[in-house]
Order: sequence, then C-alpha cells, then structure tokens
Amino acid sequence: MTRHIWQSLSEYSAQYRQLVKDPVWIGTGVVRGHGQPVLVIPGFFVGDWLMRPLRNWLSRVGYRAHPSNFLWNAGCQMPAVDFLKESLRQAADSSEQKVVVVGHSLGGAQGKVLAGFLPEYVSHVITIGSPMHRDPQSVHPLIFSLFQLFTCEGKYSACSMRTADKENCVQARIDLPLPQGLQMTAIYSSEDEILASAITRSPFAENRAVFGGHLGLVVNREVYKIIGEVLGKLK
Repeated sequence: MTRHIWQSLSEYSAQYRQLVKDPVWIGTGVVRGHGQPVLVIPGFFVGDWLMRPLRNWLSRVGYRAHPSNFLWNAGCQMPAVDFLKESLRQAADSSEQKVVVVGHSLGGAQGKVLAGFLPEYVSHVITIGSPMHRDPQSVHPLIFSLFQLFTCEGKYSACSMRTADKENCVQARIDLPLPQGLQMTAIYSSEDEILASAITRSPFAENRAVFGGHLGLVVNREVYKIIGEVLGKLK
C-alpha cells in the first residue's frame, strides 16, 4: 500500500483518460466475443454505476455484460451473495451458457464465494484487486473500520447472522479453493492503496500484476487487456 487513500479519485480520472485513448478501448487486439454472459460485481460501498465503463466495453467487444443489481454493495455479506445468486442464474438463463464472474475489490471476493456455491453456472472467475485472504492488517484502517460498521455485526448493519453461522460468511470462505475444474484469474497491483497486494493474490489463481491504485483498477487499460485475453481463451 504505497499510495495515499485520497489519491484514489484523481488516479481514477487519470486512468480513465488513459483507457479511452488506448486502442483496447475500441477493441483493438481483443478477441471478439459471441454474446457470452459476464456478471460484473462492484466493490465495497459502491454500486453498478462505477462498473458501467467495464460493462459498456464488454458489450462493445462482443460479450453480454450483466450488472449485479447492487445500488450500493454494503451490509451483511451472505444475504448479498444470496442476492447475487439470482443475478447469476438470470445471466446464465438468458443466454443458456455458463457465466464469467468479474468482481472488483469486495465484489471479487463475493464472486469467488458465489462461484463456490453455484459452480454449475460459472465458467471462470476474474478478481480485480480483491481480498483473497483474511488479514485486517493488510487493509487500509479507514476502509476496514467502515467495513466493520456496515457489514455483518456492525453498528449500521441489519445482519442477523448468528455466531454459529459465521463459518458460512464471506470472510470465512474467501480462503477456500474453488471447486475442481473451475479456474480463476486474480489481477492485483503492488501500488494498491487500500489492500496490500499479498492478500489480492491467490494460490488457487493465475495471478496477473498491473500498475495502478485500487479504485482506478476498474478503468485501468492493462486490466482491460488482461480481461480481454482471458475471455478470448475461454471456450
């Protein structure tokens, strides 16, 4: 975590300007899709609105991009994953194909857990700057405090999960491997100012490094190139 958290917004704008000038933005060098469904999940405390550039790009290069239907990704995590199960089923049913699940930050962790519950609906998981291990010391203290307040047993959470159910929560399941045969790509940055890069890599994934801050990863041109490459290799 080499950058200051308040750099995130300006860095996002800079990354977006670079993205729209890069040939990848218009699909140059990207294997064109044939309508394969992709479910895109936003990170903590943001919604589908932040992921619109990625969904628009996916649609432009031939994929059928589906929103998570999150206005804000906050609150108790297992109900959130249960909500995503319906979004996943809808995406799969609409095209009668398995779905690629792409998630940024917390959305990637949720996507991995989601795929573990419903592997029959998922063809691949792509995480972007997402926590793959539980380590509070590797999360920016302000963001970790907000997460504690607004998820699970936090003061502003409506979660009713009993202590006995904690083993089934997202935080307890992100360390688990995916079901056999299901593969994952974990995109991470050593410049991430929110999550230490060590927890955004996974022994169960192909780990791919890019440069850039946490929020800007959703409009990072190198991230788009990796996503295009991974999607192009899927059958």
